[in-house]
Amino acid sequence: MPNNEDFLPELRRTLESLRSAVHMLRQPQIEAGAIAFMCSSAEKRLEELVEALDPQRARGRRVLIADPERSWADALAQTLRLEGHRIEKAATSADALAACTAFRPEVVLLDVGMVGQHGTRHLRSAGGAALLVAVTGWGRENDRRLAMEAGVDHYLPKPISPVAVARLVSALPAPA
Repeated sequence: MPNNEDFLPELRRTLESLRSAVHMLRQPQIEAGAIAFMCSSAEKRLEELVEALDPQRARGRRVLIADPERSWADALAQTLRLEGHRIEKAATSADALAACTAFRPEVVLLDVGMVGQHGTRHLRSAGGAALLVAVTGWGRENDRRLAMEAGVDHYLPKPISPVAVARLVSALPAPA
């Protein structure tokens, strides 16, 4: 493992970049896109530095939330981000399929009511090796059985805490 002191100059430069972005926010008529780019670049570099310092640190997963309930999806996304995961959201079946292709999620949290059994099969094929986790209001045993037959790996009936879902995502084994 590299010596922590080797990273101090790079860490100082990255933090200075963030400080500059915050200072720019105080200026009138500054383009928000430039500031967002500076912050995003600095955040990425900080993450790289942390990973280099602690290579055993668990990396976040790419997680797709396929759920039409915006408030639930937003709460779940925020909780998953706090756990270090990268998030994409989809509010329709078509968006979920497109996100599987573009984002290549490792875990798909889906509302089976939104995608249905047919859509679950499509997500299974589009998602490749992604783990499919149904987080749904459909809680009857028959619903669970049909979802599992359609390719769901795990089934979580709502209501469930976003924290519980995030902990499960963090604890899931890596996809095959």
